[in-house]
Amino acid sequence: MASLKVYGDHLSPYLTIVKLVLAEKGIDFQLVPISLYKAEQKTPEFLKLNPWGKVPVMEDEDGPNGKPLVLAESRAISIYLAKKYWDTGTPLMPDPLDPAATGRFNEAMLAETLYIGTPAIEVAVEKFIKPSRGLALNDVALNALRATLKTNFAVVDRILATRPYIAGDEYGLVDIFYTPSIHLLERSGEKEVMEGLEHLASWWAK
Repeated sequence: MASLKVYGDHLSPYLTIVKLVLAEKGIDFQLVPISLYKAEQKTPEFLKLNPWGKVPVMEDEDGPNGKPLVLAESRAISIYLAKKYWDTGTPLMPDPLDPAATGRFNEAMLAETLYIGTPAIEVAVEKFIKPSRGLALNDVALNALRATLKTNFAVVDRILATRPYIAGDEYGLVDIFYTPSIHLLERSGEKEVMEGLEHLASWWAK
Protein backbone atom coordinates (compact mmCIF):
# COMPACT_ATOMS: atom_id res chain seq x y z
CA MET A 1 0.00 0.00 0.00
CA ALA A 2 1.24 3.49 -0.83
CA SER A 3 2.82 5.39 2.07
CA LEU A 4 1.20 8.59 0.80
CA LYS A 5 -2.49 9.27 1.38
CA VAL A 6 -4.45 12.17 -0.07
CA TYR A 7 -7.86 13.02 1.36
CA GLY A 8 -10.23 14.87 -0.93
CA ASP A 9 -13.37 15.11 -3.02
CA HIS A 10 -13.14 14.59 -6.79
CA LEU A 11 -15.19 17.78 -7.21
CA SER A 12 -12.52 19.86 -5.48
CA PRO A 13 -10.31 21.86 -7.87
CA TYR A 14 -7.65 21.89 -5.17
CA LEU A 15 -7.48 18.10 -5.16
CA THR A 16 -6.84 18.33 -8.90
CA ILE A 17 -3.70 20.38 -8.23
CA VAL A 18 -2.23 17.73 -5.92
CA LYS A 19 -3.12 14.89 -8.29
CA LEU A 20 -1.42 16.68 -11.20
CA VAL A 21 1.75 17.17 -9.15
CA LEU A 22 1.79 13.50 -8.15
CA ALA A 23 1.30 12.51 -11.78
CA GLU A 24 4.22 14.69 -12.91
CA LYS A 25 6.38 13.08 -10.24
CA GLY A 26 5.13 9.56 -10.93
CA ILE A 27 4.37 8.98 -7.24
CA ASP A 28 1.91 6.31 -6.11
CA PHE A 29 -0.66 7.41 -3.57
CA GLN A 30 -3.88 6.30 -1.96
CA LEU A 31 -6.89 8.56 -2.48
CA VAL A 32 -9.17 8.65 0.56
CA PRO A 33 -12.57 9.99 -0.60
CA ILE A 34 -14.04 12.81 1.49
CA SER A 35 -17.54 13.86 0.46
CA LEU A 36 -18.02 17.62 0.59
CA TYR A 37 -21.72 17.09 -0.14
CA LYS A 38 -22.01 15.03 3.06
CA ALA A 39 -19.78 17.51 4.96
CA GLU A 40 -17.34 14.73 5.83
CA GLN A 41 -14.59 17.35 6.01
CA LYS A 42 -16.30 18.69 9.16
CA THR A 43 -16.38 15.42 11.10
CA PRO A 44 -14.33 15.17 14.33
CA GLU A 45 -12.11 12.52 12.72
CA PHE A 46 -11.23 14.72 9.75
CA LEU A 47 -10.78 17.84 11.88
CA LYS A 48 -7.97 16.00 13.68
CA LEU A 49 -6.15 16.02 10.33
CA ASN A 50 -7.06 19.58 9.38
CA PRO A 51 -8.71 21.82 11.98
CA TRP A 52 -9.83 24.16 9.17
CA GLY A 53 -12.07 21.44 7.77
CA LYS A 54 -10.84 21.79 4.19
CA VAL A 55 -9.59 19.42 1.51
CA PRO A 56 -7.19 18.24 0.30
CA VAL A 57 -5.06 16.89 3.10
CA MET A 58 -1.92 14.81 2.58
CA GLU A 59 -0.68 12.20 5.03
CA ASP A 60 2.88 11.04 4.37
CA GLU A 61 3.85 8.07 6.52
CA ASP A 62 7.45 8.50 5.37
CA GLY A 63 7.85 12.16 6.22
CA PRO A 64 10.95 14.07 7.35
CA ASN A 65 13.30 11.94 9.46
CA GLY A 66 11.03 8.98 8.82
CA LYS A 67 8.21 10.49 10.87
CA PRO A 68 4.62 10.83 9.58
CA LEU A 69 3.62 14.24 8.26
CA VAL A 70 0.12 15.64 7.81
CA LEU A 71 -0.15 18.69 5.59
CA ALA A 72 -3.11 20.72 4.31
CA GLU A 73 -3.55 23.33 1.54
CA SER A 74 -2.96 22.25 -2.05
CA ARG A 75 -0.12 24.67 -2.75
CA ALA A 76 1.73 23.78 0.45
CA ILE A 77 1.33 20.08 -0.35
CA SER A 78 2.53 20.65 -3.92
CA ILE A 79 5.66 22.50 -2.81
CA TYR A 80 6.43 19.79 -0.25
CA LEU A 81 6.10 17.06 -2.89
CA ALA A 82 8.17 18.99 -5.43
CA LYS A 83 10.98 19.40 -2.91
CA LYS A 84 10.83 15.90 -1.44
CA TYR A 85 10.86 14.27 -4.87
CA TRP A 86 13.19 16.81 -6.45
CA ASP A 87 15.08 14.23 -8.50
CA THR A 88 11.96 12.34 -9.60
CA GLY A 89 9.97 13.22 -12.70
CA THR A 90 9.54 16.87 -13.71
CA PRO A 91 11.43 19.31 -11.39
CA LEU A 92 8.43 21.73 -11.15
CA MET A 93 10.35 24.33 -9.10
CA PRO A 94 13.44 26.46 -9.74
CA ASP A 95 16.80 25.77 -8.13
CA PRO A 96 16.46 27.10 -4.55
CA LEU A 97 20.01 28.47 -4.84
CA ASP A 98 18.88 30.75 -7.70
CA PRO A 99 17.32 33.75 -5.90
CA ALA A 100 16.07 35.43 -9.08
CA ALA A 101 14.27 32.32 -10.36
CA THR A 102 12.87 31.61 -6.90
CA GLY A 103 11.65 35.19 -6.63
CA ARG A 104 9.90 34.97 -10.00
CA PHE A 105 8.34 31.67 -8.97
CA ASN A 106 6.99 33.12 -5.70
CA GLU A 107 5.74 36.23 -7.48
CA ALA A 108 3.89 34.18 -10.10
CA MET A 109 2.46 31.82 -7.49
CA LEU A 110 1.05 34.65 -5.37
CA ALA A 111 -0.31 36.44 -8.44
CA GLU A 112 -2.19 33.30 -9.51
CA THR A 113 -3.82 32.99 -6.10
CA LEU A 114 -4.80 36.65 -5.85
CA TYR A 115 -5.74 37.55 -9.41
CA ILE A 116 -6.97 34.32 -11.02
CA GLY A 117 -7.68 31.60 -8.46
CA THR A 118 -9.73 33.67 -6.04
CA PRO A 119 -12.11 35.30 -8.57
CA ALA A 120 -12.45 31.99 -10.47
CA ILE A 121 -13.66 30.29 -7.29
CA GLU A 122 -16.08 33.17 -6.71
CA VAL A 123 -17.48 32.60 -10.20
CA ALA A 124 -17.95 28.91 -9.36
CA VAL A 125 -19.82 29.89 -6.20
CA GLU A 126 -22.21 32.03 -8.25
CA LYS A 127 -22.67 29.50 -11.06
CA PHE A 128 -22.66 26.19 -9.15
CA ILE A 129 -22.87 26.51 -5.37
CA LYS A 130 -25.66 29.07 -5.09
CA PRO A 131 -28.03 27.28 -7.51
CA SER A 132 -27.41 23.96 -5.73
CA ARG A 133 -28.56 25.60 -2.49
CA GLY A 134 -31.54 27.35 -4.00
CA LEU A 135 -29.94 30.79 -3.73
CA ALA A 136 -30.32 33.54 -6.31
CA LEU A 137 -27.40 34.33 -8.59
CA ASN A 138 -25.93 37.82 -8.09
CA ASP A 139 -25.64 39.20 -11.64
CA VAL A 140 -23.89 42.37 -10.51
CA ALA A 141 -21.20 40.42 -8.66
CA LEU A 142 -20.83 37.96 -11.54
CA ASN A 143 -20.37 40.71 -14.12
CA ALA A 144 -17.76 42.36 -11.89
CA LEU A 145 -15.90 39.04 -11.60
CA ARG A 146 -15.98 38.61 -15.38
CA ALA A 147 -14.47 42.06 -15.88
CA THR A 148 -11.79 41.38 -13.27
CA LEU A 149 -10.83 38.04 -14.78
CA LYS A 150 -10.75 39.44 -18.32
CA THR A 151 -8.38 42.20 -17.18
CA ASN A 152 -6.20 39.82 -15.18
CA PHE A 153 -5.95 37.20 -17.92
CA ALA A 154 -4.81 39.96 -20.28
CA VAL A 155 -1.92 40.57 -17.88
CA VAL A 156 -1.09 36.85 -17.91
CA ASP A 157 -1.14 36.98 -21.71
CA ARG A 158 1.40 39.82 -21.69
CA ILE A 159 3.62 37.82 -19.33
CA LEU A 160 3.43 34.79 -21.62
CA ALA A 161 4.51 36.97 -24.53
CA THR A 162 7.91 37.17 -22.82
CA ARG A 163 8.42 33.54 -21.75
CA PRO A 164 7.03 30.08 -22.55
CA TYR A 165 5.64 29.34 -19.09
CA ILE A 166 4.08 31.51 -16.45
CA ALA A 167 6.95 31.50 -13.97
CA GLY A 168 9.84 31.18 -16.41
CA ASP A 169 11.38 28.98 -19.08
CA GLU A 170 10.27 25.63 -17.67
CA TYR A 171 6.89 24.04 -16.93
CA GLY A 172 6.26 24.01 -13.20
CA LEU A 173 3.95 24.26 -10.24
CA VAL A 174 2.55 27.67 -11.14
CA ASP A 175 1.32 26.33 -14.48
CA ILE A 176 -0.38 23.50 -12.60
CA PHE A 177 -1.95 25.96 -10.15
CA TYR A 178 -3.72 27.69 -13.07
CA THR A 179 -5.28 24.47 -14.37
CA PRO A 180 -8.28 24.09 -12.02
CA SER A 181 -9.26 27.75 -12.39
CA ILE A 182 -9.32 27.50 -16.17
CA HIS A 183 -11.26 24.24 -16.05
CA LEU A 184 -13.78 25.83 -13.67
CA LEU A 185 -14.28 28.78 -15.98
CA GLU A 186 -14.71 26.52 -19.01
CA ARG A 187 -17.20 24.28 -17.18
CA SER A 188 -19.19 27.27 -15.98
CA GLY A 189 -19.49 28.74 -19.48
CA GLU A 190 -17.21 31.67 -18.73
CA LYS A 191 -14.30 30.97 -21.07
CA GLU A 192 -14.94 34.25 -22.90
CA VAL A 193 -12.86 35.96 -20.20
CA MET A 194 -9.86 34.24 -21.86
CA GLU A 195 -10.82 34.75 -25.50
CA GLY A 196 -8.61 36.66 -27.93
CA LEU A 197 -5.46 36.12 -25.87
CA GLU A 198 -3.01 34.50 -28.27
CA HIS A 199 -0.16 33.76 -25.87
CA LEU A 200 -2.47 32.39 -23.18
CA ALA A 201 -4.12 30.09 -25.73
CA SER A 202 -0.74 28.85 -26.97
CA TRP A 203 0.42 28.11 -23.41
CA TRP A 204 -2.82 26.30 -22.55
CA ALA A 205 -2.52 24.11 -25.65
CA LYS A 206 0.92 22.79 -24.63
